[in-house]
Amino acid sequence: MDISKVPPNDINSEKAVLGCLMIPGEQKTIAQIFNILKADDFYFELHRTIYNTIIDLYVKNIEADTININSRLQNNEQFKDHGGFSYLTELTDIVSSAANAEHYAEEVLRLSHTRMLLNACHEFKGKLLKNSDNPLVLTSNIQSRLFEILKRNNSNGIVHIADTVRPTLNEINDIITGQAKSLSIKTGFKLLDEMTGGFFNSDFIVLAARPSMGKTMLGLNIGLNIAKNEKKAVLMFSLEMSVKKLNYRFFSNMGNVEGWRIRKPSKGSLYGEYSKLHTAARELSELPIYIDDTPGLTVLEMQMRAKKWAMEMKSKNVAIGLVMIDHIQKIKGSDIASKRNREQEVAEFSQGLCTIAKDLNVPVLALSQLSRKNESRENKKPMLSDLRDSGTLEQDADTVIFLHRDGYYKKDDPELKNSATLIIEKQRDGDTGEIGLVFNFKFCRFEDLNVGGD
Repeated sequence: MDISKVPPNDINSEKAVLGCLMIPGEQKTIAQIFNILKADDFYFELHRTIYNTIIDLYVKNIEADTININSRLQNNEQFKDHGGFSYLTELTDIVSSAANAEHYAEEVLRLSHTRMLLNACHEFKGKLLKNSDNPLVLTSNIQSRLFEILKRNNSNGIVHIADTVRPTLNEINDIITGQAKSLSIKTGFKLLDEMTGGFFNSDFIVLAARPSMGKTMLGLNIGLNIAKNEKKAVLMFSLEMSVKKLNYRFFSNMGNVEGWRIRKPSKGSLYGEYSKLHTAARELSELPIYIDDTPGLTVLEMQMRAKKWAMEMKSKNVAIGLVMIDHIQKIKGSDIASKRNREQEVAEFSQGLCTIAKDLNVPVLALSQLSRKNESRENKKPMLSDLRDSGTLEQDADTVIFLHRDGYYKKDDPELKNSATLIIEKQRDGDTGEIGLVFNFKFCRFEDLNVGGD
């Protein structure tokens, strides 16, 4: 075998790290190494699996010893092929104490970074030889990749407050003097922006409603407003509706053509509206809206796709304004989460979406269904306890907004037909309260009250 084709690795250092972590009573060592290594830093796949198992046991306050790890990996074919329990005892026999765990971990990390750099160099060498990419775009991509590796190498995450005070003071000074750009992203709904100040970067916002209230319509509305008014890119993960169905709504909204006429056209019925639809198509094509309608995505898959998209936007000098997920209950659980109950699964989704918001420094708007609890109450307005499947959403969210329409329950009252209420039930840095909107179903949009309805 040509050794130059084997990526740098050290199986003995990897074994030593795992052996240290399996020594009974070494919970502190697990926490210490977790801050240094990710599973992907291990070159050997079985070592990644064992490391993930150790971390999962640690999180659940279960001793990460050979017996418990063996029990977890009984059905893993790769584990059995390498000797199963005997392989675990081989790992623990390598070390006598955990004293050098950090040293072994740093060697594993060093080689992991070396592989990352080699992979990046190989990838960009191929692109350069093909001579197909714009050199400026490729240069930007190289810088972004190196920055990500550098960021990974300095991922302690703990900073002294003195290092953050001056930038914050400068930001406040810019606000006072009027030199600062808006610190938030406006939703395009006047009263909502007044009450919340808009959506702030790294915020996790939950928009929840019972089915058929119009939460998807409102989410699309907000995304459309941000793309049009703020000129910022919007990424929509549509886990329930196809791009084509979303476009029907966009065409109705932008073209002022009744939605049902687009969805169920008859011969000649749209001839008089064609110019409106043509104009809407042109305007929509120019907006920085990106849609992923792949069904059954996991949170991890969304994290990876969102990060890749954000890097592409950065290479094009396009600011990002929002990531939207429609909806939380359609996210696919990971293999580990699928073995838990639904509440634990949704907790994983919630924490994963928070990670997207923080990693990309962008607001994440997650749509969510509500439980049926409000249906049995005389007052149908939702409350925090109605959030479906998990209390974690309530805990993790910076803002929780409920969409409610009395007209859905009182269909005989014509005054309620076009009435909608946004209930700001939680706002980490602001007041709670209610906001009135116009529900303009015909044109697939919500409007501020002063715009009027049909």
